[in-house]
Parts: sequence; structure tokens; C-alpha cells
Amino acid sequence: MNGDEIRRECTEIRAMARPLTSLADLDPLISALRDKRVVCLGEASHGTHEFYAWRCEVTRRLIEDGDIAFIGV
Repeated sequence: MNGDEIRRECTEIRAMARPLTSLADLDPLISALRDKRVVCLGEASHGTHEFYAWRCEVTRRLIEDGDIAFIGV
């Protein structure tokens, strides 16, 4: 990847990114995933407490509110 490609991808990511400041901020994500059978949750960092807390909440919501058969972590 050259510098222009990296900048373009960073711009796209910034345009799609949404801040997570409250549990309600997860609603659009949960709605988009609710009818999926399989969801894989990646890891953006190792050992960051906040990431694990948010991933736990996403997992909980998908199990409680969705039709999820499998969540890969």
C-alpha cells in the first residue's frame, strides 16, 4: 500500500466510525447484526479493558436480543 491508499482507507474508516460513549450507542450495531446467524468479534488491541467491556456488552446484547447461533471471539 502506498501513502495515498493508506490515507484513503483512513478517511473511509473515519467516515464510518462511531463513538461509543453509552450503551445506547450500540443500538445500530445490534440492529444490523440481530438477524445474523454467525458473528465474529475481532480484537483491536490486547489487554485494553475498555475493548473487552464493550465486546462483552455486544455479546450479551446479541445473545439476549438476537437470533445468534454462534459468536466467534
